Amino acid sequence: MTKKALDMKVLLVDDEPELLNTMKMCLDDFNVLTAGSAEEALEVLKHEEPFLIVCDLKMNGMSGIEFCAKLRENQVNVPFVILTGAADRDIAIKGLRVGLSDLLDKPMQFETLLSTVQKHYDLAIKEKQRYIEESRALLLTFIEEARDLMIDFEPSILALEEHPDDKAGIDRFFRKLHTVKGSAASVQGGEKLSKLAHAMENILTLLKEGRYTITPQLVTHFLECNDLIGRYVDALEDGHSPPDLSEAIVVLEQLLQNPASKTPHPVNAQISKAKGNLESTPLEDDGVLVSAEKLDRFMDIAGTLVAFKNGFDGFVRYVAQGGQINLASLENMNRTIMKISDNVQSQIIDVRKVSLAKTFTKFPRVVRQAAAELSKQIRLDIVGQELAVDKTIAKALGASLIHAVRNSCDHGIERPDVRKAFGKPTQGLIQITAIQIGKTISIIIKDDGAGLNRERIVAKAIERGLLDKSKADKLSDEDAYELLFLPGFSTAEKVSSLSGRGVGMDVIKTTAINLGGTAKLTSSTGVGMTLSISIPILTTVMVEKSLLVESKDILIAIPLTSVSEIKPLKLSELTLIQGRWTIDFRGATVDVVDYRDVLENQATCVGKSSSSDGSLIVFISHRSRLLGLIVDNVLDQFEAVIRPFDSIIGGVKGFIGTALMPSNELAFVLSAEDVINRSDKSTGSPKEIERVS
Repeated sequence: MTKKALDMKVLLVDDEPELLNTMKMCLDDFNVLTAGSAEEALEVLKHEEPFLIVCDLKMNGMSGIEFCAKLRENQVNVPFVILTGAADRDIAIKGLRVGLSDLLDKPMQFETLLSTVQKHYDLAIKEKQRYIEESRALLLTFIEEARDLMIDFEPSILALEEHPDDKAGIDRFFRKLHTVKGSAASVQGGEKLSKLAHAMENILTLLKEGRYTITPQLVTHFLECNDLIGRYVDALEDGHSPPDLSEAIVVLEQLLQNPASKTPHPVNAQISKAKGNLESTPLEDDGVLVSAEKLDRFMDIAGTLVAFKNGFDGFVRYVAQGGQINLASLENMNRTIMKISDNVQSQIIDVRKVSLAKTFTKFPRVVRQAAAELSKQIRLDIVGQELAVDKTIAKALGASLIHAVRNSCDHGIERPDVRKAFGKPTQGLIQITAIQIGKTISIIIKDDGAGLNRERIVAKAIERGLLDKSKADKLSDEDAYELLFLPGFSTAEKVSSLSGRGVGMDVIKTTAINLGGTAKLTSSTGVGMTLSISIPILTTVMVEKSLLVESKDILIAIPLTSVSEIKPLKLSELTLIQGRWTIDFRGATVDVVDYRDVLENQATCVGKSSSSDGSLIVFISHRSRLLGLIVDNVLDQFEAVIRPFDSIIGGVKGFIGTALMPSNELAFVLSAEDVINRSDKSTGSPKEIERVS
C-alpha cells in the first residue's frame, strides 16, 4: 500500500505506550499522530486537524468520553472512536450523547482497527473532494459576478472626478463594490480582496456624507485599486498567487485617518508597479451552456420550417398559374406557422434558463462564516433551487440576495443565550424558498430571529430627517419597513464587515425594480422577518394572448390570463358600499371601476364616468383579488407582441407596454396587478356612475 495523503492524519490517544506503539505500527500506511493522554491530545489539536481520533476509554486524567464531550463543546466535529474492554449499555448511551462515532472492543483485532480507520479515511477523502468541488464552484460563481459588476467600476471612478456631486452615481458604485466585497469574503483566498473593497467603501462613505473632497490623486488611487482587483480576480481563477494588496489598503487607511485633507497621500510606487502594463478591456457576457438535447429541438423546428416553406412556395406557384385558392389550405398553413412561431419562442426562452442551484451555491458557506464570526448557531434551508430561470435573473439574484442572507445572520438571528432565554432553539433558521407562480418568480428569505424593530426604524428616519415626527404614528408597518430600502439607511449602531452601511437592502430593491419586480418586508416581533421578492419571467419576445377592448376611444389589450369573465353592465345591479361601486360576482362583492378613474386617482371626481346599460364589465384578477373594469366594447382576441415603454417615456400607470395591431393602431397592454393595486389604494368620495336610461 502507498502512504496516505500527508495532510490526512489520524490521532491515537492511549496512556499505555506499548499499545500506542503497536497501533501505530498497524497503521503504518497512515500518517499517525500520538498522545499519551486526553490533555496532551488537546495540545496536539491546537495545531493539527486529524480526520479521525481513536482514544482509549479509561485513562489517567480525562476519560475518553470526557475528552469527546470536551471537543464537542468546542465545536470540534472530527469523528471519534473509543477503545474499551468494558463496553456496556451505559457507555454506549453516554457515547451517543457526546457524539461518539464508534466503539471498538479490547482486546481488539488489529484488522478491525485498520478497516475502521480506512473507512473514515475514505469518507474524509470524499468530503475533502466535495469541499474542493464546492469551493471551486463558489469561486467560479464569484468570478463571474465580480467581472460582471466590475464592468462599471472604471467609468464610475472616472465619474467621481467629472461629477463630484452626483450622489446617485456614488450610490451605484457603492452598491456594486459592496456586493464584490461581500462575495469575496465568502470564497477561499478572497479575504484580502474583501478588505481592500471595505477600505474603498470607507472613503466612499465620507464622499457621500460630504466630508471629503474628490481630488485627482484620489481618483488615480481608486483606478489603481480597481486594476488590482481585476488582477486579483484573474489570479484566483488561474490558481496563481494574487497581487499584494497591503500597500493599497494602507494608503486607503491613511486617507481615512485624514478625511478633511484635500490632498490625499501620494500613491505608493509599489502599487503602481504591481498594476503592470495591463489595459482595461470590456468584459463580454459568456452566454449560456446549451445542451445537445435543446439544440436537437431547434433542428427539429428548422426542419419543420423548411417543410412549411416548400409547401408555401408550391402553393404560391399554383395560385400564380391560375389555380383556385383553397380556404381550408390557407387556414391550415396559418395554423402551422402559428405553431412554429410559438415553438420557436418557447425554445428560445427555455435555452436562456439556468438552475438557481448555481446562484444559491455560495449561501451555505456565507452563513457558516457569518455564524462563526458572530458566535451564533445558524442553519440554512434552501427550497426550490432546482427552479430554472432566465440567466439575467439568476445573475442579478446571486449578486443581491447575499445581502439579505448576511443581514439575517447579523441583525435577525439572535445569539444562542438570547434565543434560549426567549424559549427558542439555540440554533436559528434562515430559509430561502424559490417558486414560480404563473408568470412570476417568487424568492422568499425568511428567518426566525427577533424581527424588525419598527420603533427603532422610525426613530432613525426622524433623526435623519426622512420622516416628519407628526406623521410617524400614522405610518403603517409596511411603509415603516420600506424605509430600510432607502440608500444608506441603517439602524445599526456601528459598521461591521457584515452589514451596517445601509447598502444591502438598497441593492435588493434596486435589483428587483430593474427586473420589473418588487421587494417587500414583513415582520413579527420575536418571530422573525420575511423578505419577499417577486420578479416577472423575462422573455425574449413578450407575446400574450389578449382580449382587445375599447374604452373611451382607447384600445386596451388585457392578457387573457388576467380575465375571469365578461358580462353586460346593468346599472340596476350596482350597489354603493362605503363610497365604492360594487357588484355581486359569483357570490362575492367586487368593486367596479372605470379604468381612468383608478389610474388618474380621481376619487373625488363625481359624475366623471358616463357608463350606461350596454357597456360591459370585464372581471380581471390577480392572485386572489378581483376587480370589475367597465369598457365600451370587446373587439377581438389576438396575440399581442408587447413592447415595453422606453426610457424616454418611462412607465405608464396601469400598463406594461404597447402592442401594434394589424391595422397599425396602437393598443395599451393593461397590467391587472397594477390596476387592482391602485384601485385598492384609491380613497375619497364615491365615484358616481351616471344612470342613463
